[in-house]
Amino acid sequence: KEPHEFSKEFESKMAELIRTGKPNNKTVSRKRARRIVLIAIAAVLALALAACAIPEVREFIAGFFVQHKDDHDEYAEPEVTKERIEEEYGLVPIPEGFAEADVKRNDTSIVTIYINEDGDIIMLNQIAQPSYKQMIDNENGKFENKTIGDLSVRVYVSNESTQASWIKDGYYFSLSYPAPIEQQVFESWIASIKIK
Repeated sequence: KEPHEFSKEFESKMAELIRTGKPNNKTVSRKRARRIVLIAIAAVLALALAACAIPEVREFIAGFFVQHKDDHDEYAEPEVTKERIEEEYGLVPIPEGFAEADVKRNDTSIVTIYINEDGDIIMLNQIAQPSYKQMIDNENGKFENKTIGDLSVRVYVSNESTQASWIKDGYYFSLSYPAPIEQQVFESWIASIKIK
């Protein structure tokens, strides 16, 4: 039989072992670093789970770990109690200069589009889904929580759009306008949303 030829990598490791009496230090330090990182990750996860068990901390921790992403936020609306659309809401009255252009309906949602002569669009969503999630860019705009009438409304304003979302009568609502707009006008639209 021909003698076995060892790889250069194996020969290098053996030479290091013979010379120092220890295995390759790079391999040992890599294993040690990997072990330290895994222990740190496990410790952070254990602390997060423990914190989530405390009701006062749960909302912040859960929001931080579950809902906030790098370039957008996901908002789950747990207060949605309707499973299907039972009554239809709209802007009553329709803002001056706008007309209802299109309505898309199904068992769990209604999307109503209002348009004016300049092509500006108001979009109203009415949704009956317990696990509805909304994704919104959190890098290019700012959020405010406002009270409009008896509604607690989350308003998002950027250079490109104005949006709002809230819960009313067991439904999730969102209203969007593709440009900045005076807050007083936008809030009057929200207050005018009623059963048609």
